[in-house]
Amino acid sequence: MTPFTAEQLLILQTAQLRRSSPDVWAEFSAALQNYTGQQLHELAGAPVEKLQVAQGRVQSLMQLIKIFETSLVMADKILDNRKK
Repeated sequence: MTPFTAEQLLILQTAQLRRSSPDVWAEFSAALQNYTGQQLHELAGAPVEKLQVAQGRVQSLMQLIKIFETSLVMADKILDNRKK
């Protein structure tokens, strides 16, 4: 059996955390959304020479948020595919 990819491990661990500690997860998720909003604000006001760095930071945060938001469904799919 092949090992999980880094993204699959992140999905599986996120899903485990969400299921085991929904209150902690909700607090973390709210803090992450707040931080992402702050980074979007900084992106909008970034000087040209720092624009690419700010944009990359926001893109990474958005990718993580997508992974986190879909982790429950994706974790189930990963584990189902593993059983086949």
